Amino acid sequence: MARKKVNLQWISNDSTRRATYKRCSESLEKKASELTTLCGIKLCVVVYGQGEAQPKVWPSNEEAKDLLMKFNRRLDVSSLKKTKNQEEFLQSRSLKLHEQHETLDLLHDSMVGGRPGFIGTDKGELLSLKDMVDMKMRKIEARLQQLAVGEEVLPQPLPQDSYNLGACSRLPSAK
Repeated sequence: MARKKVNLQWISNDSTRRATYKRCSESLEKKASELTTLCGIKLCVVVYGQGEAQPKVWPSNEEAKDLLMKFNRRLDVSSLKKTKNQEEFLQSRSLKLHEQHETLDLLHDSMVGGRPGFIGTDKGELLSLKDMVDMKMRKIEARLQQLAVGEEVLPQPLPQDSYNLGACSRLPSAK
């Protein structure tokens, strides 16, 4: 039997609200119990009810405290410090792309003779150039490997003499 759509809004009648809270919290505990049994996971449920001095805790206070302590120990606060918001990420990405563009310009200048022997190039630019060349070489090697694996073995070309019809012994000779 299909359930009717539940209208999610504040229940103004106190007794109806308390009855709904009790029914939903028991249902939540049952679902948590089913989830732990079926999936073999550990979880706890803490529900703060209106007007209650202590929260309702499932499965027990001790198990919930142990689980929450374990969760807090696993939470690495130092990793949160390394996270970036969207603006910081885009700024660092833009800076990196700008540096790569400058390195490409340096590489192009050196290839066309604009900087013979890398005259006027500082150590940072040379290291950046080295990294870019290494990256491009790895891409080339990977592409060559990909082509070599995907390529079928082709028959060897015939020696040059075999193109001469007189040299072929299988052909009947013209008399």
